[in-house]
Amino acid sequence: MCSDRLTDFYREFVDFALRYGVPDDSALIVKPLFSHVRRVLVAAPNYINQHGMPQTPHELKEHAALAWVIRRSGAETQVHDQWRFTR
Repeated sequence: MCSDRLTDFYREFVDFALRYGVPDDSALIVKPLFSHVRRVLVAAPNYINQHGMPQTPHELKEHAALAWVIRRSGAETQVHDQWRFTR
């Protein structure tokens, strides 16, 4: 079974897990698969027609966006909503 849920390795049967980012548990043995993960920023044409095309990253604060949410144990979640642009 595949899931985007964070697993408690000490209580659940898991053969392996792929994680994104820095692990919270420093007791885990980790092996980086990629030196960096590239993401792209996209918008639907209808959204751009209704709200306009942002010209700078600063203007994105005025726009709606989807954020990646990871469920942790229980009801706790971690939201990945910080964007860093290199150009």
